[in-house]
Amino acid sequence: FLFVGKFAAYKGIDLLLEAWSLVQADNARLRFGGDGPMAATVRAATADPRVTWAGHVPAAEVLREIAAARAVVVPSVWDEPFGRVVAEAFAMGRPAITTGRGALAEVVDRAGWVTGTDPEDLARAIDEAAASDALVDERGAAGRDRHQAEFSLDASISRLLAIYDAALGEAAGQSRRPVH
Repeated sequence: FLFVGKFAAYKGIDLLLEAWSLVQADNARLRFGGDGPMAATVRAATADPRVTWAGHVPAAEVLREIAAARAVVVPSVWDEPFGRVVAEAFAMGRPAITTGRGALAEVVDRAGWVTGTDPEDLARAIDEAAASDALVDERGAAGRDRHQAEFSLDASISRLLAIYDAALGEAAGQSRRPVH
């Protein structure tokens, strides 16, 4: 399991560590990549042999870290406007486990687990993902499909061209294609 991002209270570091203390799966490992104001908290958590910290992960290596993870954990306790790490996880065919705050519930949907901010529910989702290769594969595939349809370069360019086309059509008094 991987948390990658800024080590800050609003990113749910405390929630994740509390949930991690409740995880029952013997095979579960948690890796942190990143840095920030809560680095000392993350460093202290590595006293648990199931927790490691990669430190700052260069942007070029983030996708490798994600691809190597069973699932990406995004335990934000604030209303995330989107969740780039989730889109990156989906690009790599990895499911996400998230609180669902802000846009995260809509983005993740069936491509992972949406737990809310209860540490027991977050721990339960981690245990479920640790126990079932089939669920991880199924939800990872759903994420890959979602990425291809909505977040990939082709999908983004197509939507952008539709917006330009609609704007040009309106400027000329007619819309040539509907905007999605």
